[in-house]
Amino acid sequence: MRKLAIFAYAFSAAIFASQYLLTPFISLIAALLALAAALILSIFKCTRSRIVQIAAIGILFALLWNHVYTKYVYAPANYYAGTNSEITVTLRGYAQDTDYGISLPVRLDGIGATLFIYSGQYNDEADFKPGDILQLTAEAVLASDKTENFYYESNGTFLFLYAKASPQIIGTDGLSLLHIPARMLKAISNKIDRVFPGYASPFMKAVLIGDRNDLNEDSFLNSAFSITGITHIIAVSGMHLTFLVEMMRFFLRGRRKAMLACIPVIFFFMAFIGFSPSVTRAGVMEIFLIAAPFFSREYDAPTAMGASLMLFLFINPFAAQNGGLQLSYACVAGIMLFGERLLARLQTDMNKPIKNTVFKHLKQYTASTIVLSLSSMVFVIPLIAIFFKSISIIAPLTNLLILWAVTIIFSLGFACIILGFIWAPAATVLAYVPSVIFLYIKLVASTLSSIPFAALYLRSIYIRIWLIYAYLSLLLILALPKSKKNFIVYSVPLSTLLCLALILSALEARNVGMIAAALDVGQGACAVFTSSDCVVVIDCGGNRRANEGDYAADYILSLGYNEVDYLILTHFHDDHADGAVELMQRLRILKLIVPEAKDSELRSDILAAAEDLGVQIITVTDLIELSEGELFKLTCYQPVGANNDNENGLSVLCSYGEYDALVTGDMSIKTEERLLDSYFLPDIELLFVSHHGSAYSTSDELLNALRPETAIISVGRNHYGHPSDIVLTRLKNAGSEVFRTDINGDVTVRLG
Repeated sequence: MRKLAIFAYAFSAAIFASQYLLTPFISLIAALLALAAALILSIFKCTRSRIVQIAAIGILFALLWNHVYTKYVYAPANYYAGTNSEITVTLRGYAQDTDYGISLPVRLDGIGATLFIYSGQYNDEADFKPGDILQLTAEAVLASDKTENFYYESNGTFLFLYAKASPQIIGTDGLSLLHIPARMLKAISNKIDRVFPGYASPFMKAVLIGDRNDLNEDSFLNSAFSITGITHIIAVSGMHLTFLVEMMRFFLRGRRKAMLACIPVIFFFMAFIGFSPSVTRAGVMEIFLIAAPFFSREYDAPTAMGASLMLFLFINPFAAQNGGLQLSYACVAGIMLFGERLLARLQTDMNKPIKNTVFKHLKQYTASTIVLSLSSMVFVIPLIAIFFKSISIIAPLTNLLILWAVTIIFSLGFACIILGFIWAPAATVLAYVPSVIFLYIKLVASTLSSIPFAALYLRSIYIRIWLIYAYLSLLLILALPKSKKNFIVYSVPLSTLLCLALILSALEARNVGMIAAALDVGQGACAVFTSSDCVVVIDCGGNRRANEGDYAADYILSLGYNEVDYLILTHFHDDHADGAVELMQRLRILKLIVPEAKDSELRSDILAAAEDLGVQIITVTDLIELSEGELFKLTCYQPVGANNDNENGLSVLCSYGEYDALVTGDMSIKTEERLLDSYFLPDIELLFVSHHGSAYSTSDELLNALRPETAIISVGRNHYGHPSDIVLTRLKNAGSEVFRTDINGDVTVRLG
């Protein structure tokens, strides 16, 4: 297996390099060099030469395959990009609800795509099923043109198709074996809804079949899982497949030939879940473990892991950019390199006689859970820091408290599903056991996530320095001889410096006169002002992240604050307010300031959440002036426009001494004129540009009156043409320095 490991890891490394570093020309040069190295090394017969030769061949194959895949699988998507024509597609799965209709996974001439159908273009009773063949007129756009990363490409989706008319079902390929897993998944999903109580079914779907769509609706619970570091547990992962195989091994009593029956079950489970990276990795490794004795080989975990990674990247080289794949393999690599050694050492220490059997097993469970949690985080933490800008430090404790519960839920959950197809009433009764255990998991996650510093936020330079120090110290410990390794000596200064980093992070924010930040929430707006002990959030909505309230809460927590004095919503549109409920759930909000507005679902949800959480609601009907300390002041101007929410929104002036910042929501030029006529506005230093830089806002008259030194445009990818070149020209002519969240990310201004 050693040769396979060398080839697999060389192949995988070359694919990663092709995806992240190498241009096509450099890839060609590298392939020629690899070919030359392989030919030259064939002359030599020594072992080292053979190892390098195998690696060179692996690199050569990877570079060539990446080129072939890009040219013959990915490039054909360019043929359709930008077209608006009649097409025929085959459904690969079931419809998912979107904000504007539904989305369907499809194939267009063998190209993976997602079809978006808007409400009104289909009958609500339409029953789209995997294998259905649809004919419709649609606009095709490259997925890479609509997203900021290669998430969709890494999952095999290269095109977005936007329906221009109602699609027609002209046939079906529903009997194909390829569609059986998706249809079974739908049947099991429906059975979960019938068997489990409504409060538990979203969680059970996520744990048992990897369907997180319903669970994602509960943004507060999702953020609690994220903060406590257990998101991987509540989505089907390699751990769940391992549970399944261990159950089969138990019932089959580990008999070798009988275990061969597990291989098709494993493969079907992988297909059933959709060949997710974590499940596929675990599945291939389990197949290697079962098959090794039949080929007179010893099972080698690193080889099996390398082979599974190579297989995944062979199927789709773009999967190298999949965050889930990177996290899964990083987790297992940490366990292999550190966890197994530490566990072996602990087993030696625990061989000492312990009279109390229960205490002995509890001690073993505690030690093994903590060791596996910590070792799995070694390589995962840097990736999480890059992807999510935060690290859960309470994850080992959370795993200790709930891992046993997840094992029971997984086992009983599948038992309930099987029983549900046989005798539904009995399954419904049995389902209350895992449902109650879910409430325990929810309680643990919610409680631990509310603990101060449950997670570290890497916006702080002090936390980043501490993290670098932690890894340098770990490398030093690993380099030392075994006799000189002392993890206590390592952990004490590490813990002390972490406390110091947290204190310095909190003091830094409070020792600055005022911080004004425009958060990168995509096509939306969220401004945060902090001064001493006062925190003000103006608007909280956007389209870049799962929930903008989470992002705002993380930012505020990273500054050492855990409550917001004022949450001000200029108006009740999604791109300015759809994260407000989540923010109120994450942090204590003292006062919510809103305009008078016509009723809407979003407005009702926000006001209801505020009432439930005991937030004081202030409706602005006249000018409001608020002072926090001697220098920091807020002025909320009542709406001066009419006709719609954009014009009938609030404007807010934040002042710190002589420094003034103005936020005007989405108001138009006409409403800006009314604002200037109705109130005296001072010369300002900072302008949060209205309506994401729309051409119909931010007039020359406003700029001449206010003369802002700095202008921030909160904007993301959009089809409205924001920010307009006209507005950018106006700002340039006014002498304003312009920053954009779509280019600069979070934009922060510090005073004092």
